[in-house]
Amino acid sequence: MIRELYSKMACRDYGKDRISREVKEEIAGLLKEREEKTGGCTCGKCQDDLYLIASAAEESGFVKGFQFAFRLFAESIQE
Repeated sequence: MIRELYSKMACRDYGKDRISREVKEEIAGLLKEREEKTGGCTCGKCQDDLYLIASAAEESGFVKGFQFAFRLFAESIQE
């Protein structure tokens, strides 16, 4: 249920990309740095993998943060 909420919020906030602007900028910087080190362009698969990892990490962070906030709220109303 929390993942569905994240998906809806991500689509609303980020559009079809489901990834934030900040993360896109970070990935672009990493790819540029790698390109400069290797002296050529980076493969598309590498870029796709980075976006998949970043997307999964954002979703996981949202879920864990939501769960933590809910526990904190539940504890605060018990006392």
